[in-house]
Order: sequence, then structure tokens, then C-alpha cells
Amino acid sequence: MTFEIKVRDQLHREKSITAKQGTALFSAFMEANILLPGNCGGNGTCQACTVFDCEKERYIKCCKTVIETDMCIQLPFAFQTQNAPVIHPSDIDFVDRRLGFAVDLGTTSIGLELYDISSKTLLVSHCILNPQVCYGADVISRIQYAKSDESLKELKALTWNCLFSSMMDMLNALEPASEPSIARIAIAGNTTMLYLLMGYEVCGLGVYPFKAEHLGAVTVKLNRVVACNATFSDCMLYAYPGISAFVGSDIISGACACQLGQKKTYDFLIDFGTNGELYLLNDEKGFCGATSCGPAFDAYISNGNYGTDILSRIDLLKDRGILSADGLLSERYQKNGYCFPDGVTIRMRDIRALQQAKAAIRTGIDLLLEKVGISFQDCNVYLAGNFGFHLELDSAFRLGLLPEIPKEQIHIVGNSALKGASLLLFEPELQRKTANSLVCRSTYYDFANVPDFQNHFIKALSFES
Repeated sequence: MTFEIKVRDQLHREKSITAKQGTALFSAFMEANILLPGNCGGNGTCQACTVFDCEKERYIKCCKTVIETDMCIQLPFAFQTQNAPVIHPSDIDFVDRRLGFAVDLGTTSIGLELYDISSKTLLVSHCILNPQVCYGADVISRIQYAKSDESLKELKALTWNCLFSSMMDMLNALEPASEPSIARIAIAGNTTMLYLLMGYEVCGLGVYPFKAEHLGAVTVKLNRVVACNATFSDCMLYAYPGISAFVGSDIISGACACQLGQKKTYDFLIDFGTNGELYLLNDEKGFCGATSCGPAFDAYISNGNYGTDILSRIDLLKDRGILSADGLLSERYQKNGYCFPDGVTIRMRDIRALQQAKAAIRTGIDLLLEKVGISFQDCNVYLAGNFGFHLELDSAFRLGLLPEIPKEQIHIVGNSALKGASLLLFEPELQRKTANSLVCRSTYYDFANVPDFQNHFIKALSFES
């Protein structure tokens, strides 16, 4: 027997899905591509998948609710919509062409690009949500979930099925006369994401001293990693090496893409993401670290607003005296938030999420600079990630996200990890050599073990320069 579930989101949009009797509501939503947040792997110990049951007028946990009747559900967030693949005009003839995918496997989102390898021509690009978000917003939550062999296999299969589905969508968007074959896939991602993709045991990543045994570059036939259809049967899989359990191949990929570490002066790569990564290097040595930022930089916080948009609005509210430097809205707005004329509402939970992420990144920046003994003004700064691409620097300076420096020292590089993955796709041997050189001269810095970490973090919570 099947039942109908009507689902409304925070923006009053509606969907109707069906599910078999006895199915967990969480699973039914996943099948319908309604990705719920979660931090406990479906154990019912967090509140992340809580929704409102309109029929019974009560809040329920999706992971602990079994479908036994028709339901009407109100979500506390907006539907996460997937964009269609973007076709880039070209005159490529697909007969006997060597095609390949570059992939940035992010904690919250996944970027993909399809190339003709010989001509280095970009054919199709796509950005999708990482389906693993259902099992936790951050890498630690997913490590906790993947402790058993069964759960690890589940996350690996979930990720590969999502990648293959998206890649086939991209290929089908080109409408080739014959079925093309894929020669290479080059991937950049943080250490946990690559572990889950490859099916490596993850327990060591989640407990002190956070040891990662698989940090080397990957060069392997794809069919030795995962079962694949004829389109991918002759495909090679490549991945950059990583540095530590929390500084992975994505930051190395970004450094390769931006050609960092080739001068006496220091380059500072700041990758805003769920796992914020920082890399300070010159032609002799490098220092790196990671901060847990949550999804504030990498995804929608509420109302379908990106973190950069909220940062600018927080700056405006602070300038008008509606928001204090410690991140507290005026009393009249604390319950329901502040609604802007365009209908966007900023709530205290949005402010707190961004405040925590901002403090994490700023603390990492300050501690890394102290470690090396230089100032922000001594660096050429590279801002990576979607958040970095859309960042309004004046707001970032005024709110204390970044130390203020001349804007000409700041380079906006967008998805540098994906750019680096494309270089690995074209020249795997050369890029692997460059990447290994960076890894060999780099040292991981564990911010949490710094005695003054807490003082730095508390100070960085303030929305002041």
C-alpha cells in the first residue's frame, strides 16, 4: 500500500510524493530528492530532521517516523533545487574524442565539468548538492555514521550513484550521435570526502590524533573502485594527494590551479567551505590548517539565502543599529527576525550560524599568521569557494571576517579546487609531481591544540574589524 505525502517548504512551495507503507519518512524524502539535514546518521539523537506534521499538529523527527497514512508536512527550510547542466558552445565532434570529467567533491556541494581532453575544451558544467548532507552537515558527522562497514558502503554507493547520474545527465545534454566513452575522471576533495568515495575505513579520521593513512595521489582504473557501465569501463580515476586528515586534496588542487608557492613572498589561500581550509606558503615552506565552519559559507542558511548575501545584510543591520557587535538583534526583532523590503528575513539562527563560521575562519587566519610570524599585509591573498567568489570585501573588513588590507592584494579565484582538477585531467603526471612537491614542504597546524585558541575564537565572534 502506498500513501501520499504533501510537502510544503518555507517559501510556501509544494510537492507531492508517494511512499510505501512502513517506509521511514526520512527515506521517502531522500527518494524524492528532498535532502534533509542531519547530524546523527538517522539515530534520532539530533533535531536536524525535525519537521511539522500538519495533520497531527506536532513536530516529528523524520528518521523516527514510519509512514502509515497520508501526511501533510511543513519543512522549516526551502527546497534545495538542482540546476540543469550548463552547455558551453563548441564545435567538437564526439567521434573518437577523449572526454573526461573534473570534479570538486565538496562537503555540501559537488562541482562537475566535462571536457574534451585533447583540446582542453569545456563542454558542460554542473553543480549539485552532495547527497551525503542527509547524514550530517560536517565531516565529523559523516565519519561517525560511516564507522560500520555497512554504513561506509552505503555512503560510497550514494556518492557514486549521484556522480554517475549527474555525469550521464551532462553527457545526454550534448545529444551526441553515438554513445561516448569517458577516458578520465579527476577529483579534488577534502580527505573525508575522498575516503568515503574510495571506501577507505574512516574511524582514524574522527578520533585524536586524527591519522589519515591514505593521503597519496590516486591513479587507478575506475572499475577497480566501483562497478560502472560501458561508458566508464575504460576510465582512469585520478585524485590529488592531501596533507592531513582535515587538509585534503582540494586545497592542494587550488594551490596548483593558482600556481602558488613559487615566490619568496607568502601566498595565502583561504577556501571558504563547510570544512574551511587555509594554506600559507612560499617557495620554501608551507603551513596549513582547517576550521569547522558548518554549512554557513557553502549553502543556504534559511529562506534560500546564500551566506554572502546574509553577510552583506548583517553589515547593513549593524550600520543601522539594529544588530549589535556581539550579534544580537534589537529586542523587537529577536523572535521573528528582521524582514527586508524584498521579503528576505534574517533570523537569529542565521546570524549565529554565520557568526560561528566567521569566527572559525578568522581564528584560523590569525593563528596561522602568528605561527609563521608575518602579517596579513605581507601576503598575496587568494579567496576560493563560492562564498569567496561572491564576497563583498568591504563587509568582510568591517565585520572582521578578514583583516583589512589593500584590495589589490586580494585575488578572487572562485572554485580553485575544480580548476585544479581540470589541470589534473589534462596533465596527470605533471600535476601530480607539482602537488607532491607542495605536500612534501608543508606542515599541518592543529589550531585546536593552540593554548590561546579559545581566546582567539571568542574575540573573533564580534562583528567588528
